[in-house]
Amino acid sequence: MLSEPLPVSAPLQSNRVLEKAMKKVVDGILCDTENSTRIASREEAVGTTSVFGKTISLYRTVTHRFFLCEDDDDGPHMKLLKKTDAMDLYETFPTRDFDFDDAFDD
Repeated sequence: MLSEPLPVSAPLQSNRVLEKAMKKVVDGILCDTENSTRIASREEAVGTTSVFGKTISLYRTVTHRFFLCEDDDDGPHMKLLKKTDAMDLYETFPTRDFDFDDAFDD
């Protein structure tokens, strides 16, 4: 147990290692979590008794392409998304780093 509460501005952390930068070329597009903007995310438990889970994040690249990054025990998985699919998926994420207009404004 922590001796002091975390400051309000501290990022949320799970029992897993903090999200690390990941790069992968998908369909000719560089999906790079370090140089892209995370616009939404969620954490999901794996199994019924596991304390570890997976983090799923929605990103926007500097060229306004969208990709999904799923980081679990098998490593990172990235999928390029159409803007309309990213917009639909954004609505399902409980943690949103930007409001809808800012996330999808060209």
